[in-house]
Amino acid sequence: MIVGDWIRITASLSPDTPVIFYNSSEKPLESDAYCEGSAVHSSRLWDAKMGWVPCVTVELGEEC
Repeated sequence: MIVGDWIRITASLSPDTPVIFYNSSEKPLESDAYCEGSAVHSSRLWDAKMGWVPCVTVELGEEC
């Protein structure tokens, strides 16, 4: 993950913005696995009370 992308995306967001990590590979991760973030994106998630709210999604890369 490029740190510059993280800084650019989070600079305009509230500190309590949710961050969602997801595994895009076909292999499930072990509970103690360490993975690098390979990509970060600005996104939205649905909140039943507030509607669409901003979030950050982080795609996990290969297991380290």
